[in-house]
Amino acid sequence: MAHRKKIKLPGVFSAHLFSWDNVPGDDSKRLLKFLLHDLDIDWAEDAEISKSDDGRTIRISKDENYAEIIIDDAKKKATLRISDAEKSHDLKVKEMKDGKLHIYPSSISTHMAEKVLDRLSLEVVIQDWFKRKRVASKWPVVTIVFLVLFFILSAVFYGVIEEVLVPKLIDLASGPNADIIKPTKIRYSLTTVDGGYIRIWEPCTSHRATDKGWLIVENPFYKICINLDHGYYLIEDMVRDKDILVYDDTVENAIDMLTGCDLGFGDHDGDNLIHYATTALHDTDGIEYELAYEDRDRGFVLIDTKGWDTRQKDAGKGYDVEAEVVFGIFANKPYFINAVEHTNLQRTGYAAPNPFMDPDEIVQSWVIIDDYRYTSMKGGDDSNSGLWGPPILYNLTRLSSTERKPWHIGSASFSLMFPDHILFGDKFGGAILFSLPEGIFRFDDSLGAYGDQIAGEFIINVDTPKEAVVFSVNPVNEHLFFYDFVEFNTVVGYKDLMKRTCAKYGLPYPDGTLDAHNWKTKRYAYVITLLDQWYSEGANQVLEEVWTLADQGIDEFYFYQEKIRKTMEETTPQSCQ
Repeated sequence: MAHRKKIKLPGVFSAHLFSWDNVPGDDSKRLLKFLLHDLDIDWAEDAEISKSDDGRTIRISKDENYAEIIIDDAKKKATLRISDAEKSHDLKVKEMKDGKLHIYPSSISTHMAEKVLDRLSLEVVIQDWFKRKRVASKWPVVTIVFLVLFFILSAVFYGVIEEVLVPKLIDLASGPNADIIKPTKIRYSLTTVDGGYIRIWEPCTSHRATDKGWLIVENPFYKICINLDHGYYLIEDMVRDKDILVYDDTVENAIDMLTGCDLGFGDHDGDNLIHYATTALHDTDGIEYELAYEDRDRGFVLIDTKGWDTRQKDAGKGYDVEAEVVFGIFANKPYFINAVEHTNLQRTGYAAPNPFMDPDEIVQSWVIIDDYRYTSMKGGDDSNSGLWGPPILYNLTRLSSTERKPWHIGSASFSLMFPDHILFGDKFGGAILFSLPEGIFRFDDSLGAYGDQIAGEFIINVDTPKEAVVFSVNPVNEHLFFYDFVEFNTVVGYKDLMKRTCAKYGLPYPDGTLDAHNWKTKRYAYVITLLDQWYSEGANQVLEEVWTLADQGIDEFYFYQEKIRKTMEETTPQSCQ
């Protein structure tokens, strides 16, 4: 019986790309062929392949070009990054019975889909079949009938691939952020002489915002999509055409949800029916917005959003806290202002006393794409970094996918010693940078030990329903206070550290734990910058001009700081009007 030639779909449809254990080695050609033919990387032909000493990185290089495949700690995912490409590629890792790791594609681009269809070209397939079988000269009638049937079946298969399978794969590859958000009418527009612009679109609805819809704000560098129904926002990098924040509510994580950027409230006593409530999932009435201020000469607007809360109608469900988030948008700058005011509705007289609905934890979290796993920081007080806690990450560091790392913790007053800038990035491309201004939005001396700012900055790794890196800040949390004598007393040298630090910042040495509920108002602000090129390969550090740009963003914040504060002071909580 004649052997039949199997028509094998390449790339995402076929067998594994290569075995991790056989590169460099027997599978090197398979890897190079994938890069050359499926990804059109011309320089990959005859490129050199090496593997790092720890076995976690495969490097492909030729002349000044290079690519790296980095496998995660859990050995379930690998990421391919190419030096001259803006987009990275996710790869799936599967451990076989013999212990070897096979690498498969787990994402597909439109271009790769077209490559698949090209390889299914009828002309190529038929020509190849006739060359091998040579049946045309022997059975012409059978050949014609066969060709007709083959053409019909192949056309149907081609259509299914093109119209059904490929769009579905492309849709899956776009990830959980792939809500169709299509604004059609511009509400506000500002342009500057240097080519900058700010556009604010009339809200548009989608399946995640069916009532009030999405408020879309954009400039040449970023697009901010604010969900007015559920109290969260997403960020799109306009330069790289890439979502920076992750949204996926299919699985509830005990620490945080993959809900872009939202606000969360917690009850460590366990009395509230919602142990940890987020505005993205538990805000029942949504948020309101207004254009609060414009400076057309400097190309700047303030957008005031109000009503970020989780108050529920059911007794003992949700929390009596409401937040106001003010966005400061610049026409031709890659940064924006995220300023927040939290109001304790019980302590300010807007709600009746109820300990069940008075949270002892408040957070704002940014769920960042897993590509941005390199981190570094600038500024801050590291004088006691060798005495306690995790390392302070002034050098560029790759975050492990298993760690939960507090960078800085303490009472609100200790935010005086926090870093000025914290960066999360991908060496091969973009980054997001959080800058913490000094002054009243970092710590308000008039409020004493409770301050007006964060008690902690955290990095939290998430692995379900997909991997992500979370940067989370805590305006108040009793379990993080340096003043919590019991919590930190296990650290060697803690008492001496406390005395020195309190003396350094003019603070009284405490004798017990502060009440995390005892506050009326909390304000803080970050300047958030999107970066394109930020990494110095030669120095393996953040480019110095990146920190200069971040300082510039802080200076611009100071210019509008008083206007932002006044806007917040004049606002009455939305739920109490």
